[in-house]
Amino acid sequence: MKKYYFLLISILFVFTIQAQKFNGGVMLGFTGSQVAGDNDEGYNKAGLFAGGFVNLKIGYRSLLQLELEFMQKGSRHNPNYEEGDFKSLLIRLAYVEMPLLYQYIISDKFKIEAGPSLAVLIDSFEEYDEVEGDRKNFRLLHLCLNAGVYYSLTDKILLNLRTNNSLINIRNQEVTGDVHRLIDHGQYNDVLSFSVFYHFK
Repeated sequence: MKKYYFLLISILFVFTIQAQKFNGGVMLGFTGSQVAGDNDEGYNKAGLFAGGFVNLKIGYRSLLQLELEFMQKGSRHNPNYEEGDFKSLLIRLAYVEMPLLYQYIISDKFKIEAGPSLAVLIDSFEEYDEVEGDRKNFRLLHLCLNAGVYYSLTDKILLNLRTNNSLINIRNQEVTGDVHRLIDHGQYNDVLSFSVFYHFK
């Protein structure tokens, strides 16, 4: 799966260089994530965010951007023995994700974005109280909603802050609980990412 990911990224780069009407580049950053519905709170799971993008200006202030990215998500809770908290939790999920985003240019320095993305699970690990769970328990595909803001440092370098939230239960079976999105109860990835975008042109 990883070799296909890098192949697609390479295709994006070649397409960016050859297509005159398109702009593109790469991004690199980190994530903080949680799993809504796992009875734990806080964006305590750190991860990596990296990939490539192409975009097309469709109006005076409007762009469409297509991305292909690797994103680590999940949840973490470390025990606090001094306070009598002996619970431990670790969920590590790695996805290849393809967002399609509408971007609106507010000014020379700021633009905002929103749009859906399709995520494909390529690796998973789950451990409760040091007991490993079933890796097959997680859904292969799920749909996410993204929203973010950019700040331009230069013409080629932008800082991005984005939220990425699952709309479909990340597990193969419905999980009864307080969290309900779209069609089912379950557990859902909620991610905040901070990254640097570099434009080739």
